[in-house]
Amino acid sequence: EVYQKLGDLVADGSLSAAVEQVYPLDQFKEAFKQSLQSNRSGKILFKFGATDETDRG
Repeated sequence: EVYQKLGDLVADGSLSAAVEQVYPLDQFKEAFKQSLQSNRSGKILFKFGATDETDRG
């Protein structure tokens, strides 16, 4: 029930998290350094998989 409520809040835009930067997994060292900054304005995320159509095949 709690997850349903959270999902509803995310879906309607009432709940969100700021994203500062998205890194490909191979840049994990840079992402970690960025995550340690005290003046960050959002979350540090990783992007998995192909970045565009040319990377998929």
